[in-house]
Parts: sequence; C-alpha cells; structure tokens
Amino acid sequence: MSLTRAELLSDQTREDLCKQGRGDALLSEQALRQSLDDTFRHWDQCSDVWLFGYGSLIWNPQITYTEKRLATLHGYHRSLCLWSQINRGTPQNPGLVLGLEAKGSCQGMVYRIPAAAVAEEMVLIWRREMLMGFYQPTWVKVETACGECLMALTFVVRIDAPGYAEDLNDAEVVRIMRSAKGRYGSCADYVCNTLTSLHENNIDDANLNRICCQYFRSE
Repeated sequence: MSLTRAELLSDQTREDLCKQGRGDALLSEQALRQSLDDTFRHWDQCSDVWLFGYGSLIWNPQITYTEKRLATLHGYHRSLCLWSQINRGTPQNPGLVLGLEAKGSCQGMVYRIPAAAVAEEMVLIWRREMLMGFYQPTWVKVETACGECLMALTFVVRIDAPGYAEDLNDAEVVRIMRSAKGRYGSCADYVCNTLTSLHENNIDDANLNRICCQYFRSE
C-alpha cells in the first residue's frame, strides 16, 4: 500500500490520526499554512517551481508536474535519519524514513511544477512532508545531468526535531527494517522501493546499497 493523491486531497491522514486521538502530535492546520506561506513569501506567483525529491517522491510522486530531470544536490546527503511512527512504523515500534543531512552530495529527481498548479500542489506536498514538522523546507541549488543549475525546493531534516534519529549504525537500521511496519507498509519495503527506483534511474547510493545487502543477508 502506498500514499495516494486522493488521500492528500482529502487530508485523510490528519483526519484518521485525529480520530485515533493522536492529533496533538501533528502541526496544526494554521501552523502548516504559515510554514507554506513563509517558504513562498518571495515567490512571484508567475514562475514554475522545481521540487527536489530524494526518497519516496522518486517512486511515488503523486504530484502534477510537466517535466522531471535527474539532478545532484551538493552539501547534503540522503540518510535514514527520521523516525516514522505513522507511515512506516508505530509509536511502540518506529520505523525509519529518509531525510537530508548536511555534508556530502545527493542525486535525486527534480520535478517542474507549473506556476498555475503551485498553490494546489504545495498544499499537498505540505500535507505529505510537513504533517509532523520534522523537516525544514529549504531552497537549494541543484545541478542537472546536462550541467544546468536550478533553484529547487526540498525538505531537510531538522536535527532539533523529536523525530531525528541520530548516528544509527547499520545493524540497528537493519533490525528496524526487519520489525517496523506502519500505515503504508513496512520500513523494509520503503527502503527497498527507494533503492530500486534509484537503480532504475542509474543513481548509486552506497549507503542504501550496503544496508539493503546486510538486510537480505540477515533474512
């Protein structure tokens, strides 16, 4: 099972979690809107917006876009550094999802969102990425395969967030992959789907390769 656009349009995750009495863990709708407004305060409302994806946005984007390109972000690396207590785990047995941490570089995909669709699409992106407030929306420069530099929006993990998972070793990550399961399936499926999509796009990620090799060896 994967996140769908229909769920984002209806804000289904928020509704379900509020019914379960877990709404206090979420950013309020007002806080979510303020974060979105702050991020786009300098947008001219006429320009297309590029969105940089490095995890599930590559294999399950669920957004309206007119173009996508492979791109490299310098200064950050992809890392399983964020606890997931909803989508890929539970409060009792949290899973892990990807974030961007400082240093290194990261290859991913940039999506061109047409100006006319930005308002609606970004509401959906914020419901997807910012429900818990664990990321910092960040404008970054990315370089496409043909050498073009683009300004893109991405989501960097907040190291001060309660969901930040710091300095986990491979054995700990593999153990979590083997046991954690949430709203949209297992942590292992999330990691393996990401790695598969990276391979399909000729993107190499040594860390995810190594972790998945250890995971399959330990089965």
